[in-house]
Amino acid sequence: MERMRQLVGEMLVYCFVVVLLTGGFLVFSFTPGSQMVIYDGSYAPLRGVMMSEAYESSLRITLEVRGGALMRQLHHESSVLLVLGTVVWVLLGRLRYTLALLGLGLCANGR
Repeated sequence: MERMRQLVGEMLVYCFVVVLLTGGFLVFSFTPGSQMVIYDGSYAPLRGVMMSEAYESSLRITLEVRGGALMRQLHHESSVLLVLGTVVWVLLGRLRYTLALLGLGLCANGR
């Protein structure tokens, strides 16, 4: 059980590094903001549509920045894996003695 918790912890470190690296790449292209702008990017069906600066920036990263879609997907998937892995890591730590206590209870009950 402890070895499994250690392996999950190592996976969490790697996921965190991927989140940091992809986030560092994305931060240089993202423009946060709620101001409404008219989209004039490369995706023709949305040209002329009013949208927020943040959404326009996300579209630009995905469609126009080289490797942008890959970086956004890696960032998202690593973030989700980081959250779920943290939950599993905490549960493995809390349940460390559960099997031993359950076995002890079964042995005591059998007497």
